[in-house]
Amino acid sequence: MYDETRRGNEAQGWTGHRENREFSRWADAVLGRSGPNNVIQIICYKQTAARQPSAGSAPAPPAHGPCSFTAETFGYFLGDIKAVLNGCEDRWTLQEGVPFPVSLTVCVNVRVVSPGPWIAFSYVSVHGLKPDLGLEGDDDELSVWLLRVKHIFPLTLTQQDWHQVCLRRDVGTSSLKLEVDNAVVGQRMVISQAIPSFGSLWLGCAQRDQITAPALGHVELYLFRMWPDLDQHLPCEDGSVIGWSSEFWGVTSAKARKKDNDLPCGLNCHIERLCSSDNFYFWMPVSVQSAGMDIRDFISRVLTCDGRGSAAASTRSDFDIFCLDVDHFQVENVSCLVSEDKSQSQCGILLQLSSLVSVCKLRQAALSALQQSPGSSRTAVNITGAVERVGRNVCDGVDPSSGGFVTCSSSLSLEQMCQSNDPSTLNCKILDADHVLDKETTPDSCTS
Repeated sequence: MYDETRRGNEAQGWTGHRENREFSRWADAVLGRSGPNNVIQIICYKQTAARQPSAGSAPAPPAHGPCSFTAETFGYFLGDIKAVLNGCEDRWTLQEGVPFPVSLTVCVNVRVVSPGPWIAFSYVSVHGLKPDLGLEGDDDELSVWLLRVKHIFPLTLTQQDWHQVCLRRDVGTSSLKLEVDNAVVGQRMVISQAIPSFGSLWLGCAQRDQITAPALGHVELYLFRMWPDLDQHLPCEDGSVIGWSSEFWGVTSAKARKKDNDLPCGLNCHIERLCSSDNFYFWMPVSVQSAGMDIRDFISRVLTCDGRGSAAASTRSDFDIFCLDVDHFQVENVSCLVSEDKSQSQCGILLQLSSLVSVCKLRQAALSALQQSPGSSRTAVNITGAVERVGRNVCDGVDPSSGGFVTCSSSLSLEQMCQSNDPSTLNCKILDADHVLDKETTPDSCTS
């Protein structure tokens, strides 16, 4: 299993670093569910005592700050996440065995990206050598495994297009049906023996395939789900036996998991909640060069309006003037990725205001405060990208451990969105620690 303790951004030597439960899903956002062999290092600026591992659990990593502990698991729907499987190096694994129902429906969305053979998934019982259930294909056919027997169907999936593929196994009629895009494309009479439970399930190349399979093509998967029935299920309905949720899956490498805002079952967001908010939140990316500093404490002390109104008019900074115009301004959270020598940090600052201000005005005021603060001669702080307005509790289904924050984009201005009240104009994703190093962050229009 992939070791995340020193992952961060491998090309730049960053290690994972996040602050308290507001960003407790950081580990899941980067890697998927963390297991006992997949220790996540978490360093908190908040003075919280380190939790002691329970008997039989994985030991906590060495402390590197006020608190250090292994990541908790919070299950949430992976509506904007797809599995990217390129050869046998990349695969997802079901974290725990499940009891297999006698009759079942398995559905998965498949996108064949390049020519050649591919493996969507395979389930192998404890002592099995061949799959008890599986789906694979190539340029000429689709193959379904059931109870170690391979059933071949002479049809293919068009490349570059998403296809929903479902298997329905009916023990009562001893039948196996293959459906592609809601149409039955093949059926076989099969033995009525039950599939053994609590085996191993892989998305992509299974361990046995690393030796026996030819070079595999590139395939992407989405919404792997299983139900204990033969019913028709809604396109975005999660599985009741196995679901497309972070609690079920681990990955062998970070590149096997990718966000895609064009996937059909992403966040369901409400423009009216964004437009009628009484509290306004903003996300500001910064870089910090300083060794041995409590960055969260420094930023919280600098970005506060307490006492700013008393400065003489002739000596007021941009931040002093800004504070005179807002009733409430505070740092809600700080999330950082820290270099191994701890001299550099890439941070995201979450700010809360009681009134709506322009992002350029906020950026100018914050930059003034950060550069003119006591200690700024020893600490270099720079705003590295666009200040973005973010929403809280705007979208349904956002895991509570994330704080409910999302970042949204649209071709329309906020005023135009609020007037249209058309949710199709709004594209939102969960605000997590990955956003700190997101290469596709909106360019800073305030400095262009």
